[in-house]
Parts: sequence; structure tokens; C-alpha cells
Amino acid sequence: MKGSLKGQKVVIVGGTSGMGYGAAQEVIKHGAEVVVVGTTIEKINIAVSALGEKSQGLLANILEESSLKSLADQLDTIDHVFITASPGGTNRLTDQEFDIKKSYLYGKVWSSLMTVKMLLPKLSKSGSVIFLTGGFALKPDGNATLVTGAYTALEGLTRALALELAPIRVNTIRPGMIDSPLWNFMDEDQREELFKTEAKKNPLGKIGTITDIGHAAVFLMTNPYINGETLDISGGRNLA
Repeated sequence: MKGSLKGQKVVIVGGTSGMGYGAAQEVIKHGAEVVVVGTTIEKINIAVSALGEKSQGLLANILEESSLKSLADQLDTIDHVFITASPGGTNRLTDQEFDIKKSYLYGKVWSSLMTVKMLLPKLSKSGSVIFLTGGFALKPDGNATLVTGAYTALEGLTRALALELAPIRVNTIRPGMIDSPLWNFMDEDQREELFKTEAKKNPLGKIGTITDIGHAAVFLMTNPYINGETLDISGGRNLA
């Protein structure tokens, strides 16, 4: 069946909520078993309960190499890895207590690369790796300097790793504004206003959903001839 993941196993790091969870839902619909990796047992249990019998949850702190090693030790052969987690931290070089190892740049890039390194021995040679970035890679924001740097770095590393790790394929999804728990730090009225404003700026007149990201992830996993690419899922927002 075209687009099928039947008989395959997908690991989604950050798969207990948001875009990672949306991807977990879609890969299951396409026949895969999914392992969602999260930071708390509570979130893992909620996600696995909702996703059903084709899901499994594992606990890991991807900022700790020993935790990533433990994660790898619990896995048999896997077919795809999608890394959506974004460990937080300082976003600006001029922040008063700037520490590179506590910055978003370090956390996002280091954790993504180390996750791949640790899981690589378990990854099928016909499989793939997918990173997640964002629109700042194209349109920098001075209030998110290190986020911009992280996204730009991962998109460059995608191209280099596509050569280094071949025949394993390496690609990136670059989402635009997505309605996800990422914005839950705002109150409901603030979120609604933000989404309305962004929708007006988008050529399609709307913002994205976690399902849109899930569709993109399935495409990248099932197309055997796409490698080293960054797939923009923004409704054309980066053109406007």
C-alpha cells in the first residue's frame, strides 16, 4: 500500500504531546508501531492510553547522554526516528546569565545529534531520521537569536548527515504557526488573538495543525528517494 508503514517501528522523541503526538497518531494510522519518548511517566501514560495498543512509551532525558544510552538499550531494531523535543533555555546572547550549555542552541542541537548517535546502531539501513526546526531559520528574530541559530544549524546538519549516514535518509520538517500545546503559556484569549493575526498573514488564511505535521512526517518516512531536504509546512507563510 502506498504510504504504508506496516510492520515498521517509529520512535518519536517528544511524542507525548504537540507535533510529536500528531505524528504518532498518523504513523499508527499508516500501520506502524510507535514508541513515544517523554520526560514524565504521567505524560507518557496519558499519550499511550490515547494512542492505543500499537504504542509504547519510554522515559528519557535527552539532555543526558546516560539517559539516551538507556533509551537505546531498551530498543530493538527501529525504522524511523523523529525528534521533535526542544529543550528550553536562554534565547539571546545578551541575556544577563548567558551560559551556552543552558541555552536553547545547545539543548536543541546537542540533544538532537546525540539522540541520533545513540539510536544509530538500532536504526534500519532503509530507515530515516527527521529533525524539527521552525520559521526563524528563514526569518531571524533578534529576540530569539539562539533559537534561530539552532534551527539554521540543524537544517545544515541535515544536508551533511544525509551524506554521512547514507543509505539512512535524513530530513527536516520546518513548521510554520501550528495550533499546539507549545502556546499554552498564553491564556486562551491571547492564543486566539495570535492565531487570528497569523492566519491573516498566511496565504491560505489559516494556521496549521499537529495533523499537518504528522502527514509530513509520514511522507518523509515512506518516500525512499527524499534525502537531505527541509520540508516547509507553513501554508506559504514564509513567502508572505
